[in-house]
Amino acid sequence: MSRQYMVELETIKQLLDEYYKSNSLDKQTNETVKNKIKKLIIVAHEDTALQETDKQTVISTALTLLAENTGCVEDCEIAETIFRDLFNERKIISQKEINNFYENSPVNRWL
Repeated sequence: MSRQYMVELETIKQLLDEYYKSNSLDKQTNETVKNKIKKLIIVAHEDTALQETDKQTVISTALTLLAENTGCVEDCEIAETIFRDLFNERKIISQKEINNFYENSPVNRWL
C-alpha cells in the first residue's frame, strides 16, 4: 500500500480517536470524519497508479477502520449512507466487503 494512503488512514484514525475522546459528540463532526474514509476509498479506487491489490488493501483497511468506529445507531446510519454510495451507486465495494464490515463491527453482537 502506498505511503500516502497509510498516512491518510492514520490521520483519519487520529481524528476518530479525538472525536470519541471529546465531550462534544455531535453527528455532523462524526459524519465529516467518516466521510473522509469514503473519500479515501473513492480516491484509491480511481488511482490509476495504484495496483489492484494495493487498491483492495486500502479499501479493506479503510472499511476495517470504519467498522472499528461503528458502535451505535448513529454510527450505523452514517455507515449505511457511505455504503449506499460505495456499493449501490459507485459499485466500488462488494456485498462480501459489507458483510466483513459487519463481522468486524462492535454492532455485530446485535445482529
